[in-house]
Amino acid sequence: DKTTIKLPKDSSRYKNKELLHLSQYDVIADRDYELLAFVQHDIDKGTWKLHVKSSVTVSSVIDPFSSQFLAQLEKAAQKGQAHALFGHSIKPGPGNPRLMENRVYFNKNLRPTHIE
Repeated sequence: DKTTIKLPKDSSRYKNKELLHLSQYDVIADRDYELLAFVQHDIDKGTWKLHVKSSVTVSSVIDPFSSQFLAQLEKAAQKGQAHALFGHSIKPGPGNPRLMENRVYFNKNLRPTHIE
């Protein structure tokens, strides 16, 4: 088993559910790349967070219950964008066609519709 990123174990406070586990060879970086996306439910608070862990880049946490989350959506809406970016991203550049972003799409009421 070559998996380097593991789903955290559940505890009395947190329950974790894996959404995606991707292992791929990255030709540009010339290395194996691994992503793990999971939802972490906080049993005490009745809330959840989306975690995206990476073996190569900084990990991201999307917390839809935080005031910062709503502020990001509002800022994107003011710019006329249909999504807001969260966490680490990679933009294409010379010799590097990769694009990696954590996008949260939202409707006119600033309610999240889906994550990409």
